[in-house]
Amino acid sequence: MKTRRTDSLPGFSDCRYQGREVFVRVLNLYIELLIMLFFIPASQAQSAVFDKIIARDGTGDYTSVSTAISMYSNSRKVFFIKNGIYTEKILISAQKTNIRLIGESADGVVITWNDYAGKSPASSTTAESYTFRVEGDGFYAENITFQNTATQAQAVAVYSRADTIAFKNCRFLGYQDTHFADNGRQYFLNCETRGDVDFIFGNAVVVYELSTIVSRSRKPGYITAPSEAVITSPKPGGGTIRHGILFKNSELLSENGLPAGSCYLGRPWGPYSASVFVNCKMDEHIKPEGWSVWSAEPSSDGYNNHNTAFFAEFHSMDLQAHALDISQRVEWSRQLTDQDTAFYNTVNYFKGWDPSLKTSSPGPPDNVMITGDTLRWDEIPGVRGYVILRNDSVTAFSVNNVFNVPDKPDEIYRIKSVNAFGALSEASGMAVATNTTKNNILNRDLILVYVNQGMLNLPENERVEIYDITGKVLKIATRQRTISLAGLKPGILIIRVVPDKHKKYITQKIIYRSLW
Repeated sequence: MKTRRTDSLPGFSDCRYQGREVFVRVLNLYIELLIMLFFIPASQAQSAVFDKIIARDGTGDYTSVSTAISMYSNSRKVFFIKNGIYTEKILISAQKTNIRLIGESADGVVITWNDYAGKSPASSTTAESYTFRVEGDGFYAENITFQNTATQAQAVAVYSRADTIAFKNCRFLGYQDTHFADNGRQYFLNCETRGDVDFIFGNAVVVYELSTIVSRSRKPGYITAPSEAVITSPKPGGGTIRHGILFKNSELLSENGLPAGSCYLGRPWGPYSASVFVNCKMDEHIKPEGWSVWSAEPSSDGYNNHNTAFFAEFHSMDLQAHALDISQRVEWSRQLTDQDTAFYNTVNYFKGWDPSLKTSSPGPPDNVMITGDTLRWDEIPGVRGYVILRNDSVTAFSVNNVFNVPDKPDEIYRIKSVNAFGALSEASGMAVATNTTKNNILNRDLILVYVNQGMLNLPENERVEIYDITGKVLKIATRQRTISLAGLKPGILIIRVVPDKHKKYITQKIIYRSLW
């Protein structure tokens, strides 16, 4: 850089140089900005809705869940996981709180490992045999399968040792000791858990709601093995209520080949344990007596655990919702009354924590439409953003209710909204892209002519005529804002609209697909 003279006032040449210097600086800044914009990876540009994207195929920020979690920070803890099989053993330590893992789909995102107690010095105990272990409070997971494929001994798929954590639409697949719930308040909504021996166990306060519990055909066993409850409440009139493993409005099913009357609802791993079933449907694999003692050997330390355990049920049904015959239940189990069930309200059971703040999804966006190369939908206040599905696979993310789709004019799109915790809504109705000219985009009435879920949506009008590509009249309607296209053959339709405003025809081509 030149050194500017200071012994005299700047002359004309100095002024010219100074102007050139400013211009060069501005130009350099502009070039740097362009470089930043054009060389930011697409995954980073997409991930504003989520802090980071995990994708096994390399289309995200990370290819493994473990790597993503290792990069945790207060501004990097809400992760979206694309479909793929992630073969890894994962630990979320206690320091990493409020992590959220949102999967693309429960069947498509699979975290799997093969480990069992005693396999190696690093997994010498049941607790160390996990595939996935979470110790950080406030954790939330959705749409993920957690699996341990080992069958040799105790093999934990998920070891949950944290408070105020929740799982929604998740699957836990294992055999013996599938889910080890150790301390804390833990909520499972619309989840599936498979195993055979003591496959939901521990001393945590656990609620499975609207879930499916499947006993595997490998061998008969026990659904629950609760340990000593870590949270208790005083009973009205004296005594203690123990907050153990609770199932509400769930189904207990069995794999093909498991004999009828071969499985217990549970057995008491600890002397002051509890498991309760409220409004649950049960298949024929459940034994008439319901529960078992911990050990049939009187000399065993746990032989008398059942004398102080709390095992109960309310309104148990068969799979056809008929009341079960409970006349053969063990005498030390209990049948709850209507009055008792007030205690098993989820928030009461969790002593004031309401997991629905995490799990309640926003509604799907309405009025999803594509005009030309622009995908639009109704904005939903308060959401983090939106996930865009193309042919029912995640293709992009958007913080706004608009997205550009210039390169895929004939694809089917749906939209999911994302709540503050990362939970996804159901998918919206389908919007089929159409080839609309740029001139048409300038006409607001044409933007209001679109197809959604088999219905033709229209602006205010005096008359609407629908033709096929040959000019044959298919339908005529007057002053209708929506018209069903049911029964029409798929293909190109010509829509002719006479709006109220100017009495001039508006003609638009649409591509109709009978996919609704």
